[in-house]
Amino acid sequence: MYTPADKEKGTPAHGCTNHAIRKTAVQWAARCKGSILDIKNNGRWKTMEEIAKYHSQGSVQRNLATEGGKKDGIWGMWAWKPVTVASFDGRDQM
Repeated sequence: MYTPADKEKGTPAHGCTNHAIRKTAVQWAARCKGSILDIKNNGRWKTMEEIAKYHSQGSVQRNLATEGGKKDGIWGMWAWKPVTVASFDGRDQM
């Protein structure tokens, strides 16, 4: 239940935080066979350590979905793809 105290804290009603959305995006991208470096660049994560756990979780989800030669249903919805490239100065370019 969302209370006035939650509103003051900026907490969403159903526990969905900004970090939860970012975490899910990493899992989704990993499920779409995204490399950890591309995902880090797209999400503008600071370190690999921050996303390694979520990337692993997405990879496990992909393996479970394709077990026994099945096709992962994710490809029928929306597949993630990289949208940034690394530049010579280390910053990512869109």
